Amino acid sequence: MDDEIKELIDAYIEFEQSPQGSEKREQLFWTFEKFDELNSENPEVCWNALLEILNRMPEDNIEGMMAAGILEDFIENHGGDFINKIEEEATKNISLKTLLGGVYECSTDTVWVRIMNIRGQEW
Repeated sequence: MDDEIKELIDAYIEFEQSPQGSEKREQLFWTFEKFDELNSENPEVCWNALLEILNRMPEDNIEGMMAAGILEDFIENHGGDFINKIEEEATKNISLKTLLGGVYECSTDTVWVRIMNIRGQEW
């Protein structure tokens, strides 16, 4: 993983840990936009960055925007190509399984059924 992606991950984690409405959170909103760009341009790097965030964030901080934001967008855009990886990772990564519980219905019907079968409790 290159230094630019590592910096993005660090900044995104800081963004997620900053209080809603805080100046710090506003300053770091670019990270959300950068993930949107990464999702479009390089899904494999985006997937690996998502997993790194999950590995580094405390479990009580992984909800909210990450579920209904970057992960949901990723599944919407690349679920068909990545569903096997998502399923495999969710079987061994409780944080991903939990996070999938907060993703709203997206992607194709086939992908969504598979997501529903592997995700944790809906929240």
